[in-house]
Amino acid sequence: MRITPLLFCLPLVALTGCLKFKSTGPTPTPGPTPAPKPPTFDLTKVQPDELGKIPVIMYHDIGKSGKNTPLDRTVASFEKDLELLYEKGFYPVTAADIVANRLDVPLGKTPVALTFDDARKTQFGLIQTDQGPQVDPNCALGVMERFVKAHPDWKVSATFFVLPKSKVTNESFGQTGMGKDKIAYLLKNGCEIANHSTLHKSFADYTAAQIQEEIGGADKLVTDLNPEVKLETFALPMGKYPRNKALWPLLLKGTYNGHSYSYKAAFDAAWRPIPSPASVKFNPLRLERINSIDGLNGIRYWVEKLTAPGGGRYISDGDPSWVSFPKAKEAELARERVEKQGKQLNAYESQGIQGAGGKPIVPASK
Repeated sequence: MRITPLLFCLPLVALTGCLKFKSTGPTPTPGPTPAPKPPTFDLTKVQPDELGKIPVIMYHDIGKSGKNTPLDRTVASFEKDLELLYEKGFYPVTAADIVANRLDVPLGKTPVALTFDDARKTQFGLIQTDQGPQVDPNCALGVMERFVKAHPDWKVSATFFVLPKSKVTNESFGQTGMGKDKIAYLLKNGCEIANHSTLHKSFADYTAAQIQEEIGGADKLVTDLNPEVKLETFALPMGKYPRNKALWPLLLKGTYNGHSYSYKAAFDAAWRPIPSPASVKFNPLRLERINSIDGLNGIRYWVEKLTAPGGGRYISDGDPSWVSFPKAKEAELARERVEKQGKQLNAYESQGIQGAGGKPIVPASK
């Protein structure tokens, strides 16, 4: 049975006869639109600095060998990495979130991107159960999902630089017939799918045609597998950039066999935090990543360095539509870029120090 809207059942005469109009005089002129108000925060507790540095961490295997190596992190160590980042006030985002400056991070927190190269099975494995395929609790994704259950104010958010199935690479994430479903699952659960080339070869001596074949070919294979994938970032295999710097723009934009690609940034394989996307120091053609190792230049090294007094980390103002920073750092602002992104600017007078947390004031040193 089709229900017709009541309005169209009424005769026009009845409608016009029932309606009475009262003149209200001239339409008042609307007042000026109020200026947007910057976010508020207690400077004795937090001093936002959205021109600060951001860590992007690079992982490969999780728990494959049972040992910590530059290409493998034990499950226990990966769990400790997450706990460290959580305790030190970091908050997960994707690489694409960073380069597009769409950082929706709670007040006082620092964004961190967890990135995984090569689409390995230990990053996203499935085990068969009576209910169907289930995320392996000991793969990287399984560890992150378990961590979020214990820490509901954290989230599963990571970037997977994938290798598509090709003549020299297996299906993404290493389980035949499941690559497409795994990519769909990652997208549904807040992760980024990104490009890591087709054959995972060094770009050092590549020609313009070879660069576009490697990147454009992978782009087509991944987007053909899942058209919902929006590739925004690229990571160079082994961090090997073309020796000819004139070819570097092709890392972000090019065409292969009529298929075009356009990315916002290219990532290296090492070795330190990157500048804020609002900073004049931000270079989308070469963004570094921290290797998932212990010791010098590893995760804990950089976390401790960034969170130490004067460490220079990015500290969120809690409002993604604003970029807040101490007025003394205004020269570091990439104003034109930030304004094109539609951001409001909030340069405030820093108080110099935050609350002492109950510690007594000590005399000046000699």
